[in-house]
Amino acid sequence: MPPAFQPSGGRFSRRRVLSGMLPVAALALLSACGGSAAGNAATGTVSAGSATTSSGAPSVAASTVSSATVAATASSASTSAAAPAVSTTTSAAISATATSSAAAPATAVSRAANSLVVWMSAAAFSLTDGIGADLMKPFLAQHPGLTLQASIESSLDKFKTQVAGGTPPDLFHTQGYVQTTWGVTGIVEPLDQYIARSKNVKPTDIWKFKLDELTWQGKTYALPYSIDSRVIWANDDLYNRAGLDVQKLPATWADMQTAVTKTVVLQGGTNLQQLGWDPFGGSGGRLTFLVPFWQQGGDFAPGDGSKVDIANDMGVTALDWTSKMYDLQGGYDAVTAFGKAQAGGDGIKLFYTSHTAHLYGTIATKAEFLTKVPNLQYHIGQYPLPPNGKLATYSGAWALCIGTGAKNADGAFALIDYFYQPDVQTKWAIAQLRVPPSPSVAQSVNYTQNDPLLKLTVDAMPYARFVPSVPGGEQILPILDKAVLTVLQKKATSHESLQNAQQLCQVEIDKYRK
Repeated sequence: MPPAFQPSGGRFSRRRVLSGMLPVAALALLSACGGSAAGNAATGTVSAGSATTSSGAPSVAASTVSSATVAATASSASTSAAAPAVSTTTSAAISATATSSAAAPATAVSRAANSLVVWMSAAAFSLTDGIGADLMKPFLAQHPGLTLQASIESSLDKFKTQVAGGTPPDLFHTQGYVQTTWGVTGIVEPLDQYIARSKNVKPTDIWKFKLDELTWQGKTYALPYSIDSRVIWANDDLYNRAGLDVQKLPATWADMQTAVTKTVVLQGGTNLQQLGWDPFGGSGGRLTFLVPFWQQGGDFAPGDGSKVDIANDMGVTALDWTSKMYDLQGGYDAVTAFGKAQAGGDGIKLFYTSHTAHLYGTIATKAEFLTKVPNLQYHIGQYPLPPNGKLATYSGAWALCIGTGAKNADGAFALIDYFYQPDVQTKWAIAQLRVPPSPSVAQSVNYTQNDPLLKLTVDAMPYARFVPSVPGGEQILPILDKAVLTVLQKKATSHESLQNAQQLCQVEIDKYRK
């Protein structure tokens, strides 16, 4: 296995960094990536020739106006600002979440002989049930005698503790934005030596921005897997009531402002009865303000990633615009209170119960519609563009990493290599409502199935970005979230708040500089 990477200059020891790092904020872990993750572990063990499931592969059934039967999590924005909206009518149910067969907290890693210990971050990604178990059968058959110990475990702090104690899992499927921090502090292994001799992992065939998020100073510390991205959803019924054309979703910021003005219902100017759009109400939360920032050409830490550049005209314009969307509807606090009252703060539920005309959420949202509102009608489109803006989409990503001190690092990368097989990518992405990490796979008809939703998603993926994924990311995300909230609650101007956030973020990045 490759030697463990040690930060230069002796400035950080692994134990010192592990003990000094702050816990990840709930927003960073859940909202930023647009997914939930179980805090405890559920463990299952399977061996070659005996990989079985308790429930079988998840059943998938869907009927839409398009010819595809399955959707995958991704973002929707076409390369043209005037791309036609896609019409979809839900009419069936989809079940893609596997549950594990046991439920014991993974407070320690105990190993069977010739074992491969894997932590998957959510039950939907189980390797002992559903599609995961099915895909493990041929892998285990290729490795006779290997025992797979797969758990559902999402805790970043628990993983760091296991590394510090010399007992990490061999493979961890977890948040992507922390990987460069973990790399420079020796928590995870660089994977470059493995990648160089990999059969299936080809850096030139991985979405560029997604791979860049996991790379620092020439070293690759993880590989993307289970990518998601987002689209604008529009409720047909509320559009029709407002006299808007569902075939022409907002293509520009000005269009969206008009649509919000026509779909919001404010009695007496203050009593909200219906929202036009909560920009941060879908998966991703307040950090999706980065989308209009990217659309203008913004880059959180351009160049070598050592200098933060967010308190500029692009950042101010992005935050001012999203703040204006709330002001048109009575203000951020009023919109938030309305969402809590009508849907318990669940932005997706707010949309499918027809309390808001728009939602910015992942394609996995389609599954939510199918299971809850069989007759809901909606259209999808890209995030509207500013003047002279360019396509951008908010795309969260889980990543596969190998902890420093892993007892079976070779086996861990063998599993990564297997996951990157084109057929495995396709099966996993379809069943898990995700985007394949390889463009060649994502662009194939085997994945898109001529489904307009998935094709629109793939068109956006070359421009798919995520939260700042530089060393210090665990501390940076809460700083940015607070900066946005401060502006929305009128406690500071966009420039003042972003200037303060830029300084605080720079402090965090500087901690990891050589």
